[in-house]
Amino acid sequence: MPYKFKERWLDRALHRRHFEAFVVFLIMLTVMGMVLNLYGKGSEAANRTVCRTNLRHLVQALRLYAQDYDDHYPAQTRWVRLVSAYTDSLNVFFCPSDNRPRPKRERAEVVVSYWYRRPPSAGDESSLAVFGDVMYSNWVGNHEDGGNVAYLDGHVVWRNVEQWQEESLPLEPLLKKRR
Repeated sequence: MPYKFKERWLDRALHRRHFEAFVVFLIMLTVMGMVLNLYGKGSEAANRTVCRTNLRHLVQALRLYAQDYDDHYPAQTRWVRLVSAYTDSLNVFFCPSDNRPRPKRERAEVVVSYWYRRPPSAGDESSLAVFGDVMYSNWVGNHEDGGNVAYLDGHVVWRNVEQWQEESLPLEPLLKKRR
């Protein structure tokens, strides 16, 4: 009889240890989930900053192109090929939040992450939006809740969905699901 009593006590102790280990494991999982959630938000903010920098480089390249061609800007159909000569790499044409595969150089016009609107030769440069994040007609884009817009004078501004709509910035139809 004393042997069975000892065995029950040992079973309870083992169950208690398993339960404590399980609780510690759940706490660790919860903390990991919170840390990964914070990391995800931080990396999206970093992606927006890289995207903003890319747009500034594109505006700079566009202005250099215009200087070389007597203040004429490239047409919308060939702008990537013409402006790419004034950039260091093709990475400036792609937003880091855009998860589509990167194309080869000869097909870059088809799937760049930014839209381009050809500016007129003269006008108020601060109000001419020339580049921006791709935003689809169902308000899904590279950053989901808005996008960066670059103006011809070189400044880049974040626009949420409502501001995007108010300024009548370009929308593209969503031809196939990206995500």
